[in-house]
Amino acid sequence: PQIEDQFRVHVLKVIISESGEIEESAKAQPVTHIVLDEEEQECYLYFAEEALVDDSAILSVANLKRQLSAEIQDYSLFAGEQKETTQATLELTTPLIGFGENEAENNFFVICQA
Repeated sequence: PQIEDQFRVHVLKVIISESGEIEESAKAQPVTHIVLDEEEQECYLYFAEEALVDDSAILSVANLKRQLSAEIQDYSLFAGEQKETTQATLELTTPLIGFGENEAENNFFVICQA
């Protein structure tokens, strides 16, 4: 099978030291959906805690590719997360700083700072 069919997309949040070294990273969280902001030309890859997500809800590379078109090639990419409190639902977004993959686990990562 092609990489895009078997690989799932995850967000990996990392902490980077002042010297530019990666100090720490959290467990990668699965991307469940994307949101496009045409006005701001931004694309948000929303993720959730893996324990809260059904495996079929995790986007594969092929799914992501189908949802993204050539029209958004100039868009800025962000990781997005929704956090609910008793008062409100918060939207947290962070610019992506890199990409990676884990072939053993069939995961593709987009990386952002924690």
